[in-house]
Order: sequence, then C-alpha cells, then structure tokens
Amino acid sequence: MDTENNAITVKTFVEAIAYLLHETFEGSPMASRVRISIAGLGFSRRSIRFSADAASAEFHGTTIAAQTEHAKFYLDRLCEFISGRTERVNWDDSWLIETVTDAEWAALRDSVRTHIRARCDVSPTFKT
Repeated sequence: MDTENNAITVKTFVEAIAYLLHETFEGSPMASRVRISIAGLGFSRRSIRFSADAASAEFHGTTIAAQTEHAKFYLDRLCEFISGRTERVNWDDSWLIETVTDAEWAALRDSVRTHIRARCDVSPTFKT
C-alpha cells in the first residue's frame, strides 16, 4: 500500500479481487478467516445440485441456467475491463441461454469452473 497517497497497488487490488471471485464461485478455503459463503460451497459447487431440468425451470422470470451464463459473462467482461477493454458491452448477449439439456448444463458448469480458475490464477499468493 502506498501510504503517502492512501492507495493500494494494482497487484494488491488484483490479488484481492481474485480471492473474492474464488470465494464467490468456488467457496471459502477451510482456513479462511473471512467467509462470504460456507466453506467449499461457492456458486459453482452449489450449481452441481441442480439437474438440467431444474436449472431450466423458470423462477421469478429467470432460470438458474440463465443466471449461471450471466455470471460467467459478467466475470469475463470484468476481467476484460481490468485488462484494458474500453468497448461497450452488449449485455443482451449475457441472457442468450435460458434452458439447457443435460449435456449443455454439464458444459456450462464446467465452463464456469474453468473460467473462474483461469481468472483467479492471476494471483501469485492465492491459487485455486
């Protein structure tokens, strides 16, 4: 931290964001002192409990499949902006998936896990 300007370094900021993203999507490490979710039960692990039919069922105007794709889309855009992207985002593209087959649901869950692991591995002090 730059105490003179009361600012944090980019490295510290990126490491903190990577840690929070990991905790949100994968769950808190067992030894974590700060937990925003139950240890080991992040977004991606909780989604395993749902079948493709359950993930495709409409609930208050949306589906778990749609929300899962939207979260992955958001994470990708966030990382692009951190890396310097300046173009506008077409957020309608984040809602293209509403229902899924068993194979599509498995692929979407795997894609979320792959994306979050790739995004969180930017931190040398905290690896997934």
